Amino acid sequence: MKYSWSVRHPDRRRETSHKRRLKIRAAILEAYGNSKCARCGCTDTRVLDLDHIGGGGNTHRRQLGANVNFYNTLYIQGFPDKDKYRILCRNCNWIAYLEQKEQRRPVQYSGRNKWPTSVMIRAVELVTDGRKPNGVGAKEAIAKAVEEYNATAEKKIAPSKAYQDSNASGILWAFKKRLQLGRQ
Repeated sequence: MKYSWSVRHPDRRRETSHKRRLKIRAAILEAYGNSKCARCGCTDTRVLDLDHIGGGGNTHRRQLGANVNFYNTLYIQGFPDKDKYRILCRNCNWIAYLEQKEQRRPVQYSGRNKWPTSVMIRAVELVTDGRKPNGVGAKEAIAKAVEEYNATAEKKIAPSKAYQDSNASGILWAFKKRLQLGRQ
């Protein structure tokens, strides 16, 4: 019985495929960003990835199909749509994802703590015991954190709910506990 070359030589096939993938990846990194992170300038090719500007990477990969290598597709097509992709290191890629996620989700306050994480972290930093002179209570800490967030954010948050919620200290206490558990 005759077998194909790849069946008879699996080690050589694996090695050849690996070299080809590395060559394609290097070409992609060079074509879309000169092998450098667009945000921080990192040049370590082990941590560089292709990012869809403005999101939509999962949708695009689903459209291509499960068995299609995305880099290979771009390589064969001659590196199309250079304005839709950029090279980011994995840290910057994750930060970009979180920023997009924060912009997409509604940031209106509810009792289930739907403040952006950055607001909650800042409120935890600000809060002191409100009963002490010049102390900042939970409601005031949330309100101040919201004001600081609104000063720099594109999407503003309505701060009025922060003053009205009687459970503000419980929300901050629970968030602070989650932060502490995550750091251990």
